[in-house]
Amino acid sequence: MVDSLALEKALTGIEPEATLIDLTVDGKKSRALIREIQRHPIRPDIIHVDFYEIKADEKITLKVPVHLVGTPDGVRNAGGVLDQVTREVEIEVLPEHIPIARARRDRLKIGDSLHTRDLSIPNAVILTGADLTIATVVPPRAEEVAAPAAETATESPSPS
Repeated sequence: MVDSLALEKALTGIEPEATLIDLTVDGKKSRALIREIQRHPIRPDIIHVDFYEIKADEKITLKVPVHLVGTPDGVRNAGGVLDQVTREVEIEVLPEHIPIARARRDRLKIGDSLHTRDLSIPNAVILTGADLTIATVVPPRAEEVAAPAAETATESPSPS
């Protein structure tokens, strides 16, 4: 049994699926990853957590979040809009090297895209396809100004 308040506090500010947790079960210590968190449908209470025990010398496959760093040139200087299409990638890594993927985006101009092949994740093999788009800078949308409707006021003949 896990104290739900302690667990909630421990999960604050981390990526649960990519963070190693030290567990003690029946006096035996082990390292684990969180596989799934089930929450109450109305309240934010945690109902159930699935843990996955890992071994230090075995590679694991998991999804890690991609955090974009910097302001794209196309956003800063040309008014473009950054669109992050993919928020996580699947990797294979030893547990001690679980990273958070970070990608520099400051050189992106309007029309440029960042792909999985552009990521550099040390000590890990990226399993997600190399051509998957992570983010792109799109031109700003021009707001369409509706042309004023031509006034076609027709006067009806007055009854005599």
